[in-house]
Amino acid sequence: MNKNICKKAIFFVFMLSVIQGYTFVAPPIDSLKNIKVTITFSTPPSDFAVTKAPLRFNKTFAFSFQIDDGKKDIYSPGFLFLNGGTYADSTYPGLKFTDGCGNDLKFKMSSALFSFAKQGGVYIDGHDANGPYATTNVTWPELIEMYQADWGVANHGLSSDIGASLSYDISRNHSYVKLKMQQACQGGPDMSMFVNPNGNTGYTQPAFDLGYLACFRGGASFGRPGLNVVSTWDHHHIDMYRANLYETIDLSALMDAMAAASINGARHWGVVFTHYITNGTYGYTFPVFKNHMNYIANTYGKNGLDNMWMATEEEVLEYLLMNDMLTVQAQLNDNVLEIKFTGNIPTDYRFYNTTLLVDANAVITSITTEGTGAASFIGTGTPAAMINLSWNGREVVPAWVPADTWVTVTENSQSQLDANIALDYIAMVTDGPAKDSLRERMCNIPGIELPGGFCNIVPVNTTIQDEIVSDGETTCYDARNTITVAGEETYFIVQGGGNATMIAGENIRYLPGTLVEQDGYLHGYIAVDSQYCSAKPSSLVAAVTGREKGLPEYNPSFFRVSPNPNQGHFILEVVGNKEMAEVNIDIFNMHGVKLESEVLKGEKYQKFSLDQEPSGIYFIHVISGNTAETKKIIIL
Repeated sequence: MNKNICKKAIFFVFMLSVIQGYTFVAPPIDSLKNIKVTITFSTPPSDFAVTKAPLRFNKTFAFSFQIDDGKKDIYSPGFLFLNGGTYADSTYPGLKFTDGCGNDLKFKMSSALFSFAKQGGVYIDGHDANGPYATTNVTWPELIEMYQADWGVANHGLSSDIGASLSYDISRNHSYVKLKMQQACQGGPDMSMFVNPNGNTGYTQPAFDLGYLACFRGGASFGRPGLNVVSTWDHHHIDMYRANLYETIDLSALMDAMAAASINGARHWGVVFTHYITNGTYGYTFPVFKNHMNYIANTYGKNGLDNMWMATEEEVLEYLLMNDMLTVQAQLNDNVLEIKFTGNIPTDYRFYNTTLLVDANAVITSITTEGTGAASFIGTGTPAAMINLSWNGREVVPAWVPADTWVTVTENSQSQLDANIALDYIAMVTDGPAKDSLRERMCNIPGIELPGGFCNIVPVNTTIQDEIVSDGETTCYDARNTITVAGEETYFIVQGGGNATMIAGENIRYLPGTLVEQDGYLHGYIAVDSQYCSAKPSSLVAAVTGREKGLPEYNPSFFRVSPNPNQGHFILEVVGNKEMAEVNIDIFNMHGVKLESEVLKGEKYQKFSLDQEPSGIYFIHVISGNTAETKKIIIL
């Protein structure tokens, strides 16, 4: 299985080729070049065949099940029942089929998801774990947990309302889901399955234009009630049927019919959905859902014929498309058959899988695989084998690429809708000069609204030289990492009546040339909640306060703390202090409360024990002669 693999931004790839002449081209990768299967026979076969199974694991039919509208039922009880967990005081082991080689696999489902709910005319996050819909809608942490178990997320538009711009509804839901599920996998997920809100056909073409592989709706004729995957069908712009399930619809009978149709070489795949599995008016009650799923598992799963593949529509469709693209190259040398692959396959899929069927007129003695993330097989000691292969062919698009693209779009359109999408992608970019540049460009676009404080860009590092804070002047300097003051024969002076504040995320360095005159004030703080001069930080720890003389010089090799992070026990080591001057040590918690004070006279080491303190961030401030520094300590 391809665990924790997300799809590359399929809709970005399309956008990059068409929007404003953008010319970024991702470097190509060939995920097939290192894959090899080697089969050894007892004697050289005079006849053999290697084919791709129509469905993964060579199953007879496939089945995909969606829960609509991002309802909580997808997780509780759906995920807890099918994948395994505790629901309503009962513990479930999960429902299983096998890969045909003795390995258990769990049933999986998908959530057709819109991100926002409208409350009093205002859009609010409908999946915030601390929000008003957390008890009725699946939450982002739950979606991340399911996604990492290979469950699916499908784009269902931005909200339950039909928006004025259908393309915006699709694009914004795409960007917001990706933003909120960054922890699901590297780069965050990129949805490629679209579910038309309320079956509205107007969404279909915009979804295809944005690179989506399939649109699912109840009114479609293709794939109704199931698709025979070995028939001739158009693999592009798939507008596919999904059956609506509610209490009077017999899901077990639907599966029986699909299994019965999958004979004489036919292989069917059907997609169904419901709104609830705890509400019989708009879906199933849990006992009814559980009875149907237990019947399906016991009849067609591990405990029955084991001929059904229950997977997300994304996993099934990508397998079918991949099989169409892969070319198998089999070369027999004496009694050794070597299998390799070629094909122009996409680099934006979530799942890269194939199942091979090998038939020969000689007995197989061994099977080995190379270059795959996972493999399983069966058939040694016989003339026939089944081989399941999985690999990672995904190429992750750097976060700045879609962010830059959408900032460019917004610069040209000056549209608030485009700005909303751009803001999502900017939030995914790592802090640094690239992100600062994107933010600055957004702040220069007229006519759009941006979040409060967005344009107050806090630099990574700040250097303050040759500046004077005069009488009556109040000023603030900030940096996400380090503020360096004066040095190199420059000056920073706070005159009497002047007031200067410095807020840094990690460190403040006061070098020679820093002077606070009488009745002048200089306050230095380490921020612990990512708020700086643009807002009043709720948590600041004082690093240094005003003095009537030059402030201590910073020496970057003055002291170190190890280990850091730690369990509350650590050692402070003074370094670069040959004279072994007196060293004053103060330790603060994140609320600025001093916890300990020590004075070292001639010693280089001091042990500290804060094991009675709770886990969190602490600060150690050290002064020795003309040297001073404040550092963060993390207690786990």
